[in-house]
Amino acid sequence: MAASALSAPAHSADAPPAYPWHLADLWWTLPANERLDSLSIAFDISNDVPEDVDFYIAPLGLVTVDGANFYGGVQTHVAGWPSASERTLVPPGRGTLFSRWATGKAIDLDYAQGPPGTHFEAAGYEGNFVSVRAACHWHSGSYIYSVTREVKNSHN
Repeated sequence: MAASALSAPAHSADAPPAYPWHLADLWWTLPANERLDSLSIAFDISNDVPEDVDFYIAPLGLVTVDGANFYGGVQTHVAGWPSASERTLVPPGRGTLFSRWATGKAIDLDYAQGPPGTHFEAAGYEGNFVSVRAACHWHSGSYIYSVTREVKNSHN
């Protein structure tokens, strides 16, 4: 496992860096005979983030499994479609999100699931992706972000 830190100074007091600021990126490769079925990352938020700040914490910054890329985290201003048929972005406020990109063929909302109140989005403006977003009124505290492989048949 390797760790690296990446940051960029702002061009002025009013201008953020040209790319998102990263506190740390951790990269590892599983042996070819290993299968990733679940991944959980514990993280602490030491101070409250004000409501008027756009802020995203990505415990899963970029993960690639079987050629499919995904990421996930918590954000201050999550927005998504209430359903596949109602494609108007609705901002539920603070929440969690999980986004996955296509691996060759189009990906759509058929790949997205969630309990009532879950919001979705499928688009191509960041590459061909589908995303699930849910309200979560996070503040300072300890959290665990977890993803689990869903097995639909014995061939997964």
